[in-house]
Amino acid sequence: MLLVLAAGRAGPRTDAQPPRRPTVRLLAPAEGAILRRGPVRVVMRVAGARLVPADETHDAATGHFHLYLDKVPEHAGRPIPKGVDGIWHTAETAFVMPDLSPGLHTLILVWAHGDHVPYAPWVSDTVMFEVR
Repeated sequence: MLLVLAAGRAGPRTDAQPPRRPTVRLLAPAEGAILRRGPVRVVMRVAGARLVPADETHDAATGHFHLYLDKVPEHAGRPIPKGVDGIWHTAETAFVMPDLSPGLHTLILVWAHGDHVPYAPWVSDTVMFEVR
């Protein structure tokens, strides 16, 4: 009797792809847009992860948006604070910022885990626009 055993690959697979990093995009306002004074509608999207409300988890497959208006994100490795003027947290793909002052504005979109800690390296998008 002849017995043949098929040998499998030993050890971890080396051909497996690393997990795909999510990407985010600010769809509105558009880069360089000139807007009338008043509330500003922001539209954003995420690919490669599921948009969920903050839930205090650190799951790489889920997260939510943080918007920084005229501020530089400085929260690498730490939760993005709540209740700060010019920083908003949302699990929606559309958001309305209150009446903005005339002038140039920079809006930064940052993707973060359910515990509000941004991904490392950053997953973000930025647009500049003007309010007249």
